[in-house]
Amino acid sequence: MFFISFKSKDKDNHIIPIAYATDNNYTYPTLVSITSLLENIKHHHKTFYDIYIMLSNDFTEKNKEILKSVQNLYPNKCSINFINMGNLFSEQKTFPITKYYRLALHEKIPHIDKIIYLDGDTIIFEDLTDLINLDMKEYYILGFLDNLFWALEMYKIRDAIVLNTGVLLMDLKALRDFNATEKFREFMNKYNNSVVQEDQTIINVVLQKYINKLPPKYGIWGFDNKQLALEHNKIQRPKFKYNNEIYKKAFDHPAIVHFTGSKPFNNKNAPYYLDWWNYAKKTKFYDKIYEYSLN
Repeated sequence: MFFISFKSKDKDNHIIPIAYATDNNYTYPTLVSITSLLENIKHHHKTFYDIYIMLSNDFTEKNKEILKSVQNLYPNKCSINFINMGNLFSEQKTFPITKYYRLALHEKIPHIDKIIYLDGDTIIFEDLTDLINLDMKEYYILGFLDNLFWALEMYKIRDAIVLNTGVLLMDLKALRDFNATEKFREFMNKYNNSVVQEDQTIINVVLQKYINKLPPKYGIWGFDNKQLALEHNKIQRPKFKYNNEIYKKAFDHPAIVHFTGSKPFNNKNAPYYLDWWNYAKKTKFYDKIYEYSLN
């Protein structure tokens, strides 16, 4: 493991830890997501994002430089910290292996107790100070509700909450105290390479008693229209579903959008297509991103 870190010189900054996991193929989407994060710092906030990026073992120096470019574009707004994950989880035969990396966050950054995890296929529309300050109560992980109930029923867990793991608020200290690494490993060894949705099912099963939902504006999926969004909420278990009015507001004014379906970097009909490309234009690599989108 290694870090490359550039800290803010302003002691009054509000430091928010953020985590990503990526490989060479997802460098540009991750760059655009980080750019949207930094573009939406409130002017009256002294928000500083301490960003930890978990990298595949073959991640290139060129791609590291691409991700580090945001430090020059947004001085005193962020630090980029790389974590080489080595061969961790290489025994898993489902790809990409980066899906599993968030399971090791609590170990890889032992000096941080609470963090926001984001997939690279997200865009951020708000300063995330309110998100990091959410009271997690007795829960270890909060996320946006998923609808794959059957994935848990395979393990005899019914009438359960099911989280999508693309946007998470994580209590890393609680996970360390819970000895989550050992429990995750026990589950993976028992069901090696037969787990539906990889890390997501592992988190939902192993931590079932210790997970809960985020407010829907944090991580709402890139639904094509409001009706599809409402249908997603409608099928949730009654005791877990979102308040409909709050959910409608989340659709109209999201803080974080997660593209679980169509991706704006390779589909012109994807939701928020123009927003995503406007953030891409703010990077130093727009032409390269456009080439990437054609492949």
